[in-house]
Amino acid sequence: MRLESVFSVLLLPALGVGSVIEPETSKHVSIPFKKARGKTFAGSADSNKWRERLGKRGNDYENLGLKTDKLAYYVELSLGTPGQKFEVQLDTGSSDLWVYDSGNPYCMPNETTHNEKVYGEATYGETAFDQTALDQFETLLASATEDDPSYTQTKAAPSSEATIDCASFGTFNYTLSSSFSANDTEFSISYLDSTEAYGVWAQDVLKLGDLEISDMSFAVAVVGDVQSPVFGVGFPSTESTAGSSVEEPYEYANFPVLLKSQGYVKKVVYSLFLDAQDSSSGSFLLGAVDHSKYSGGLYTLPMYSGTGGNDTLSSTPSGFIITLQGLGISDKGGNKTVTTTRSLVYLDSGSTGTVFPSEYAELIADSLGASYSGDYEAYVMKCPSKDDDTNFVYDFGGFTISSPLSNYMETTDDDSVCVLDIDTDDIPYIVLGDAFLVSAYVVYDLEDYEISIAQANYDGGSENIEVVSDSIPSAVKAPSYSSTWSTYVTATSGGNIFTAVANAKTASHTASGSASHTASGSASHTASGSA
Repeated sequence: MRLESVFSVLLLPALGVGSVIEPETSKHVSIPFKKARGKTFAGSADSNKWRERLGKRGNDYENLGLKTDKLAYYVELSLGTPGQKFEVQLDTGSSDLWVYDSGNPYCMPNETTHNEKVYGEATYGETAFDQTALDQFETLLASATEDDPSYTQTKAAPSSEATIDCASFGTFNYTLSSSFSANDTEFSISYLDSTEAYGVWAQDVLKLGDLEISDMSFAVAVVGDVQSPVFGVGFPSTESTAGSSVEEPYEYANFPVLLKSQGYVKKVVYSLFLDAQDSSSGSFLLGAVDHSKYSGGLYTLPMYSGTGGNDTLSSTPSGFIITLQGLGISDKGGNKTVTTTRSLVYLDSGSTGTVFPSEYAELIADSLGASYSGDYEAYVMKCPSKDDDTNFVYDFGGFTISSPLSNYMETTDDDSVCVLDIDTDDIPYIVLGDAFLVSAYVVYDLEDYEISIAQANYDGGSENIEVVSDSIPSAVKAPSYSSTWSTYVTATSGGNIFTAVANAKTASHTASGSASHTASGSASHTASGSA
């Protein structure tokens, strides 16, 4: 999911309740999860089909469960005291946590209410609310709806637009939480698909399995047409409160930052492993790396710190953006380079799709023998066979990530015709969602502004987890670490990424030698083996 504003106008932009973990004695929790799938958003978001006992671990990292389907990844969490349960979309492309109020006019009618999502019995008479703050909260709840023409004083949902199954995700009732703290600040966020949410900021207790985070800032959306609430885990600099449209912008400590400040992790780092397309599990690991989840080398690249133009770089990145050195295609017939034109790449777990600049997409289509169809408004081609081994090969300079073509294909009513599931736009960068991320193991370092990537390993066996306290364990700088994107150039064909990568790997191996690999590998095994 992407907010509007990173490159000038694009802002880049699970879990049951358990006992509290004291940071001094036990600093991590592991939460299992399963995947849910469906052809529609509502069908895939039914989390009542997966409930598992949550397991507790005892080292310096957090492992959060998530559910994945065709459209998004969901985590289950609770807010308030007693906890009100929610299912929210995990999104590395935004930074705010927000949930819906039960009065959102876009919620479709449903007999289930948010009260059924509350753990325990609520008590009213003994709750010591700050009445002045609550009065301000109520006023803002009302004012947040005034600019939305579909919202009525009776909170009647417009039947043609009430498409969100809010009850299945959970809605928030602040009067049921004794730990709720009101904030007199309005909340407003918008996404690239033109959906929006408006409401009020607040603070309360967040619980994820055996993990409890106090004073968690989140927003209650009174009006919104976004298909699910969102759990953004990006940079504080991309929080909606820090946007250019905010009169007095500010940053706050969001979830990844609070994890460190409250002693649950040693560094603001997390790893994302989506596992195979047909798998039933995956992991979102905070504060650590799991070496069993990747094969080959783990290579580090710097995050880009500009806006996508030819301006001066800032000291803080605006999102998870790195440099792609080129793209190729491989199959049993050999290798073919699509382009060696350098491009910015935005890694976004909130997007299932892939977006290429128009000329980049044309080169890809030509290489695959695909043609544009006005009927489908997309490139179409003959459907590959079930045993087809065609892969996109992404060259990050000295190492590549292979991603099966099948991840980017959709069938049509005509079994012989398939749609190439990539979007095109007149943008100077590439957006890689889970069609790519499912093939990669990605470590996001939000303190050193680096991303480490390796080929995902679906059969890595038992966990081999190592806590991150400084640099990323076993990761080495990619040969092209310093060869970053500098200016937009129209993508052209030519070059050979396969020769360039082979040469870079040879140079890298000679420079680093096997000593560092042996040292880091043994340290990793020892540290994780005791976990």
